[in-house]
Amino acid sequence: MFKSISFKIAMLFVVLTVSIIVLIGTFMVNSTDTFYHDDFKNLMNLVFNSDYSKQLEKSVEAQTPSSEIYNTVFAYSTQLGIDAFRNIYLLDGKTGKIINGL
Repeated sequence: MFKSISFKIAMLFVVLTVSIIVLIGTFMVNSTDTFYHDDFKNLMNLVFNSDYSKQLEKSVEAQTPSSEIYNTVFAYSTQLGIDAFRNIYLLDGKTGKIINGL
């Protein structure tokens, strides 16, 4: 059975098919990863511009910085991609505790 020509041809097709699927799968995974990584970088460059930075600097210098930062981030939430499925938390830099959540 293993020496028959039809078995050898069938195994050749199986090996060839698996090889092609692995190559195409690898290409697709790399392409998808690159696409989403580049899209994320472009989005961050669009959102974190000088206007946003200036607004955050003003928020830090306010009387109640955590609520001001929260309001600033909330104003930009749609551009940051924050929705019902994604959250953002303001953390205390020293303790890591949540100051405010969005």
